[in-house]
Amino acid sequence: MTPRSVASVITAHRQLEGGGFPVRRPFPTASLDQVDPFLLLDEMGPVEWAPGEAIGAPDHPHRGFETVTYLLEGHMCHRDSFGHAGELRTGDVQWMTAGSGLVHSEMPHPDFKQRGGTIHGFQLWVNLPRDRKLMEPRYQEIAAAEIPRAESDGGLVQARVIAGECLGIDARIETVIPVTVLHLTIEPDGLLEQPLAPELNAMAYCFGGAGEFGPQRTPAGDGQLVLFGDGEAARIGVPADAPEPLEALLLAGAPLGEPVARYGPFVMNTRDELVQAVQDFEAGKMGRIAPEPQKRLPRCPDMQPLLRALPFNLALLAGTYAIAWGATLADAQLGQPSLEHPVGMVVGALLVALGLRLRLLATIAYYNHELVVVRLRPQQRLVTSGIFAHLRNPLLQGWWMLQAGWVVVLGTPTGMLLALVLGVALDFWVKWEELTLAAEFGDEYVAYSARTPRWGWQR
Repeated sequence: MTPRSVASVITAHRQLEGGGFPVRRPFPTASLDQVDPFLLLDEMGPVEWAPGEAIGAPDHPHRGFETVTYLLEGHMCHRDSFGHAGELRTGDVQWMTAGSGLVHSEMPHPDFKQRGGTIHGFQLWVNLPRDRKLMEPRYQEIAAAEIPRAESDGGLVQARVIAGECLGIDARIETVIPVTVLHLTIEPDGLLEQPLAPELNAMAYCFGGAGEFGPQRTPAGDGQLVLFGDGEAARIGVPADAPEPLEALLLAGAPLGEPVARYGPFVMNTRDELVQAVQDFEAGKMGRIAPEPQKRLPRCPDMQPLLRALPFNLALLAGTYAIAWGATLADAQLGQPSLEHPVGMVVGALLVALGLRLRLLATIAYYNHELVVVRLRPQQRLVTSGIFAHLRNPLLQGWWMLQAGWVVVLGTPTGMLLALVLGVALDFWVKWEELTLAAEFGDEYVAYSARTPRWGWQR
């Protein structure tokens, strides 16, 4: 077999994708648009996420190609507009054929997001031929333990056979066009000569260690893409004195030789087909991902949670009343004018009642650990330290209602000042509660929807 020469070595550049996820991308770039039939290769991470910080790719459409997700480390969730939902754990592969179009999302699993950890993997886009671009969408999901493995006689070369064949071992994935996807681990002094049909385009992406490629032993290392030229086999070796093994993806595929018209997540053959894809998406023909079921407050079967919450809230209410009443007496001694008005007293009393009720409901939910969770977008994180996010927190909503109620009822300047000071103190206290809840829910935010739960707890 004639070994393939090395046509070029390309260093991947770093950028943010999805909801702000860092990737290394060897192509497409300004200098390399595609490697037919491959449209894109992204190395996701590796990135270490702190608890509550992990992000992914929210709902987005695809049409006209296939996406391959290979997760080296982490735990992700996939959902789509056809009702499919699945999980990817360390070593798993998902081969999604978008075909005629769908909407899907790729997000960190809630458990992973809560505890944090490392996300590392790959996403590969494979083009579909003109006559298969509108095929029915499908999924092929292979767990890590089910991915066929090949090994050389000496054990210096190991391959996870995701697609195609290696060392006599065939993959389980069914591909639309001839495609080879191998995860190679080559120890020092190891050598692999992988037969590849001359008509295939071939390349290798290094993501750990370094190796030598082709008959001229061209060096390449972490974050570099090796493009092979003509020949019948891809030669990849690691010097005997190398400090670590080489980790690489070997990719090969039959070029389609067709026009490529691409616009974001749509890859077709003509501009008119792209326009139609956008129109179909906007018209909802690719579907919508159903909202995730929200946690709901159950019917309260007994009064125990209320009885547990009531003394604490009544004590705080009494403390607030005592401070406000003391302010009234102080103003009387100082001769400060009173702003009391009968209508204001009624309105204030209603605010006090509503604030206490909301506070009770929130505390019961807190005791029951059955809180409504609303997901915040990454760009909204800074808002969580401001008053706008606090307004979504039922604990603080109740307190501000209580404070506003007492100010309106008593209407004294000193009372207003003390209410402001107390409100700031409570703001810090509620922020501490938010941080406590964030330890459980990570980046998600504890909040009620706009409509307050009824006393019967049926939402």
